[in-house]
Amino acid sequence: RSAVRNETDVRLVLDLARTVNPSSFTLEANAENKDRLVVDLYEAGQVPAVAHTVEAPQAPESVQRDIIVAIDAGHGGEDPGALAYDRKVREKDVALAISRAIYDRLLTVPGFQPVMVRDGDYSVQLQRRPQIARQQRADIFLSIHADSYSTSRAEGVTVYALSEKIAEDENTRRVAEKENSADLLGGVAGDTSLRNIEDDLARTLLDLSMAWSIEQSIAAGGHILDSLKGVATLRRDKTQQGNLWVLRSPDIPSLLIETGYLSNPDEARKLNSSSYQRRLADGIVQGVMRYFVASPPEDTLLAWQKANNIKPDFGQSRAVASSGSIGGTHVVGRGD
Repeated sequence: RSAVRNETDVRLVLDLARTVNPSSFTLEANAENKDRLVVDLYEAGQVPAVAHTVEAPQAPESVQRDIIVAIDAGHGGEDPGALAYDRKVREKDVALAISRAIYDRLLTVPGFQPVMVRDGDYSVQLQRRPQIARQQRADIFLSIHADSYSTSRAEGVTVYALSEKIAEDENTRRVAEKENSADLLGGVAGDTSLRNIEDDLARTLLDLSMAWSIEQSIAAGGHILDSLKGVATLRRDKTQQGNLWVLRSPDIPSLLIETGYLSNPDEARKLNSSSYQRRLADGIVQGVMRYFVASPPEDTLLAWQKANNIKPDFGQSRAVASSGSIGGTHVVGRGD
């Protein structure tokens, strides 16, 4: 039940069948929702089951944050993106379906938290997409697309990071416009405004941060391509670099993944298949997991586990070997 109280407040009453322990927090507005108050109601008196008599070491709360993966489904709304050879399959629909599959897969992985930049058929400005990732404190930004070409023979996955030349131009632009912009540095670690920093120092900070971001983007792209080898044809087996607006965050590793060619009839049919979309998503997620197992952000649960020589529990089918790589499928042969 709800009613206005004191002319400016709203009083909300929940009638419950049993006693609960309430918890609440606020979320800022994003592309889809306005400012929100989230209330969780936990049943009182529940005692977690003890699986073993000897408890595993628990990470302090200060290092238990999840790794945030921002998933950007390309195009949307009035912008359909590329069209298939028969003009029936649209890039915006394929990108959203694969993005949702990545989101669903990451929800099952302890230590990871996915967020969707676009979770419906609506348009989001290119400039807003990396901004939404920053608002969500993302550790990595993945923009999902499908390609098209003038010939039906083109096929395969391509992964892009930002080029160094475009990064230089972008840093010059940011410094020139910093007095009239809200550009920040620091990623999930903080918000350092460029507005109050002298031009020379701002340029130096941007150059250092952007160089790190590109380096990490190329490394993450390599892990994703390695994971996709058994799932899809690779048009390029190395991370490519180009001029792509959504990859211009100076402090968040950012990748654009072209999942295949809609101009290729065989590939278009696969990209429009939910089973293939899930396989692509699983390969991308495995690559992301491999990257962060090798290079976990220092304040995360994954970093604490690595420092304490604890193997991350990614589920029975995603065991982590002592080398730090994610296990795949192995056919047992003679002598194994």
